Amino acid sequence: MKILVDLRVLNSSRGVSRYARNIFDNLLRIDKENEYLAILPSGFPEEKFLKSLEKVYLPSQSTFRDHFEFERMIKKYNPDLVFHPDNREFLKMSVPSVVTIHDLTPYKFPQYVFSSSPFLNLRQRLYYFLQKKAIQKNTEKIITVSENTRKDVISIFNFDSKKVIAIHEGIEETFRPIKDGKVITAAKNKYKIEGDYIFYIGGFGKHKNVSTLIKAFSAISNDYKSLKLVLGGKTSADDTSGQNAYSELVKLIENLKLQDKVVFAGFIDDVDLSVIYSGATMFIYPSLYEGFGFPPLEAMACGCPVISSNAGSLLEVVADGGVLFEPFDVDGLTQNILKLLQSNKERGTLSKKGLAQASKFSWEDTARKTLYEINQFS
Repeated sequence: MKILVDLRVLNSSRGVSRYARNIFDNLLRIDKENEYLAILPSGFPEEKFLKSLEKVYLPSQSTFRDHFEFERMIKKYNPDLVFHPDNREFLKMSVPSVVTIHDLTPYKFPQYVFSSSPFLNLRQRLYYFLQKKAIQKNTEKIITVSENTRKDVISIFNFDSKKVIAIHEGIEETFRPIKDGKVITAAKNKYKIEGDYIFYIGGFGKHKNVSTLIKAFSAISNDYKSLKLVLGGKTSADDTSGQNAYSELVKLIENLKLQDKVVFAGFIDDVDLSVIYSGATMFIYPSLYEGFGFPPLEAMACGCPVISSNAGSLLEVVADGGVLFEPFDVDGLTQNILKLLQSNKERGTLSKKGLAQASKFSWEDTARKTLYEINQFS
């Protein structure tokens, strides 16, 4: 088969980009039968795994015009199948398509996602309404990255359950325990981290529920005066929703007088990220909803003890590899933090459990299962 793959999401720093890169890289390594054509964002740099491919470049901005541009590409290159790895489908599709849906946050928690600006709010709602209609009308098969997201898709999109397949994502080999003290110290210095620290990385939108983590940290901070809370991730983009979630977190930190104990580390690349995970006393992920949940999986793969909410897919991704809590239970989270802080043995046991759980996830396995579903169209 000739398969057209829309990879314009590669210029993003989000988890969807991580999925697209890894799934396609592994598909190219294991699939010796099918022919692939990649659509890349305009100006995207040449990468090693893309060199031998036929490539087409289009703007990455998703606009209404995009729906008609994509149909033009289909008519020009005449693929047998289209694979969308990034939640998107188009209103006009003349060939079968497979879409990977990562989560349904805009449909489950619109109050946390859509802008408070009436114009932007209407535009966002229209976009997701059209996406839903396009998927219902044109998608032949949906791949979800967790069983929880599969259930959401069947329910919210009213999609045939036989055509929705759950395939877990994988974990890169770069995420492994780092034990070299000098390497850890260098990374901590780079991100202005001093002493022992609890770590979080991800977004700062309201559905990420970082306020619960800050409140629980405040409850133990007087007893652990030198302990820091390190919050990794970009801080500016999350205010585009109009919810001012990041600004509200800053105010909360000020009200709790934690300015000297909370570090906003900003963007952390993957090489440094494995080191920061490895050096942390524990990793905490309080999210209200995840389609999969890369950060706790990465932390477990680095041997970092994990405390995670039990919301969304986190229950199946973390499982018994971490400590789970109800996402709004500040007292419960506080007690879990104290239990780990007070016992090296508990942290060591949890680290081993996390490593065992993380070992169950592989990008090659993800790609092989995805290829099986793709080949059903041949």
